[in-house]
Amino acid sequence: MIYDISHKTLYRYGAPVSQSHHVMHMSPREVPHQTVRRHSLLVEPAPTSRIDTVDGFGNLETKLAIEDDHTEFVIHARSTIDVHPRGERALDRSLAWDKLQPSLAATHGQNFEVL
Repeated sequence: MIYDISHKTLYRYGAPVSQSHHVMHMSPREVPHQTVRRHSLLVEPAPTSRIDTVDGFGNLETKLAIEDDHTEFVIHARSTIDVHPRGERALDRSLAWDKLQPSLAATHGQNFEVL
């Protein structure tokens, strides 16, 4: 199934801001059941610097610095994603919920309780 996703965020400041730094997670990532066909990220005002990295969890991260006076900050992320069906879950190989507490207690100590 193909999804077209648009997310727009607008910040309005009460007074002009001369410098700002931002960290965003606005870009979809490739995973076994998801293909990113297109992605764009529009930022206004235009950033002075932009660094695209991957965080510790594998998520795409964008770091921006803006060094011009501005009273608004706009982020518009647009993506086209192709989501593929996931295979059947092997529920017979997973731990039943009523076996969870004894398993966690054995790993984390007898005082561990699942509520």
